[in-house]
Amino acid sequence: MKKVLIATTALVLSGGLAAAEVTLSGDGRMGMVYDGSDMQFTSRARATFTLTGESDTGLSFGGSFRADNAGNAASGSAGNIWVSGAYGRLTMGDINSAAENAVGDLHGVGLTGLQDLNEMNYLASSLHGPIPVRVRNADDDGWNNIVTGNPGALYQYAIGDTTLYASMYDGKGTAANPEATYDAWSLGARHSMGDFAAGLGWERVSVDGARADHWILGGDANFGDATVRGIYGRASLPGDVRYTQYGLSGRYNAGLTTVTGFWKRDDWRDGPRFDTFGIGGEYDLGGGAAFAAGIVDSDYNADIIADMGIKFRF
Repeated sequence: MKKVLIATTALVLSGGLAAAEVTLSGDGRMGMVYDGSDMQFTSRARATFTLTGESDTGLSFGGSFRADNAGNAASGSAGNIWVSGAYGRLTMGDINSAAENAVGDLHGVGLTGLQDLNEMNYLASSLHGPIPVRVRNADDDGWNNIVTGNPGALYQYAIGDTTLYASMYDGKGTAANPEATYDAWSLGARHSMGDFAAGLGWERVSVDGARADHWILGGDANFGDATVRGIYGRASLPGDVRYTQYGLSGRYNAGLTTVTGFWKRDDWRDGPRFDTFGIGGEYDLGGGAAFAAGIVDSDYNADIIADMGIKFRF
């Protein structure tokens, strides 16, 4: 991805020289989306500001936010700011939980992400709420979504090939009860072993004393031009509700062409079960442009959904 230098500032301090810079990058797309009933156009252009610097004592710091989220970035509910040194890295703002950083998601497909149904459901990630809406019905009392303007905090520390993560969120307000108080904690670890990697994460969310816990683990294996990923998670929710999610995905690179596929299941004990399948491909056009297409068949939708078009990175 090309980056355009906006400004480079050199500050002469009493102890030495400190430098800071701001760079601008971007992404975009144009194409068509079939939502199960109609075909329609899709287009998007976004700019991202990335700020980096280093103090005269060797402390690194920086931040990042998209131009369309500049207002929320000013209050910590979008973008992020970080500081890094010998004792690890601390990030605050719109963060993913420690568990999500350690384990991640299945491979996605398509131009637009096609509802991002390849993503795992994390309890303690920023602004996603303890239980995402798409896997819960309308009768679930306040566990559907937590949306606040409060920043979260994520700490990470690397020991050899292992990275440790810890994160937290606290504040007031849920979609069902604006006066509720909540906190969200998460721990995670990821270890790399050559062509293999494994991650483990734990999350706990409490809302006015009601508590939810989530364990999730996943692994990646690289076989030349192919990558295979598997993830399994299990959550214990208020009211003796049990939720399990698991899936497999793979990606294969053949020169300029990349083919990706995934399968994911969301399973509620004594409740509904949702299966989702997706397959897609990309062709590298060079210079940051690629043609992308995908198709997803999910129990969340009455019909298949699909998209195709060109995406860009600047």
